[in-house]
Amino acid sequence: MEDKKSNFTEVCRYCGKLCKNNNSLQSHERLCPKNENRITSFTTKGKKSWNSGLSKEDDIRIKKLGEKLSEKYKKGELKPSWLGRAHTKETKKKMSESARNNPYQRKCKSTVYYNGERFDSSWEIKLVKLLDENNIKWEKPKPLLWVDNNNKKHHYFADFYLPNYNVYLDPKNNYCFKVQKEKIDILRKTYKNILFLKEEEIDITYILLYIKYIQIFNVNG
Repeated sequence: MEDKKSNFTEVCRYCGKLCKNNNSLQSHERLCPKNENRITSFTTKGKKSWNSGLSKEDDIRIKKLGEKLSEKYKKGELKPSWLGRAHTKETKKKMSESARNNPYQRKCKSTVYYNGERFDSSWEIKLVKLLDENNIKWEKPKPLLWVDNNNKKHHYFADFYLPNYNVYLDPKNNYCFKVQKEKIDILRKTYKNILFLKEEEIDITYILLYIKYIQIFNVNG
């Protein structure tokens, strides 16, 4: 029977642990409990490491260690463990499916807050102020399911839901209307009570006319 340990050729200089290759050895040594200069913010046996919560602005040792590692990477003495590696097609497919089926909305980089609520753009802030000024009740809706032209299922998150009128509102810039044309067209056909708003359409008169249309024709999602 083959000895699996024979495949481990690298030895940690601090604790003597066997590692498979140079990359795994470097990763281990940076975190090795017996390495006095280890770089980690993890806890060991319930005790915080010396650099937990510190940054290069707080401690000169952190700064020097960072500069030392950076110099080693530049010289090629150290190589990132992820260098030259990539996800397989199967893994990418699973990640994509997981993202599509995730019922939780992902945060946008431009997240802003108004009255304790999170919004993704200044246009959303403009719209919510308009709704509040006109005493129109709104809430953050649950995701709606939609299917693209390749028969793949997705979750759609409208920005606002008006529970008293069963209407969804979603302001978007002109660029989004172009790049998300397929998505918007399908959603409009699937859910008749979604109003996608361009900047110039974020107007209370326009919104009230749409609500009136929904009520007159008894349009449901």
